[in-house]
Amino acid sequence: MMVRNGHAIDYKRYSKGEYSQAENIAKKERVGIWSGKFERPEDWRRKYKWFIMFKWFEYLILNY
Repeated sequence: MMVRNGHAIDYKRYSKGEYSQAENIAKKERVGIWSGKFERPEDWRRKYKWFIMFKWFEYLILNY
């Protein structure tokens, strides 16, 4: 229900595509997170991996 209403995404790695049909319907109807621009969390993390690691190391150095 949450995927169908655009409030969650289908993590194919874990669900083996069980919710892909519901996600496709939500995308087609442009509801919830699909009503505008949306970047999948795993894509965002992959894109900013080095930035996040740098900030984490910077935090450790400055706070210890």
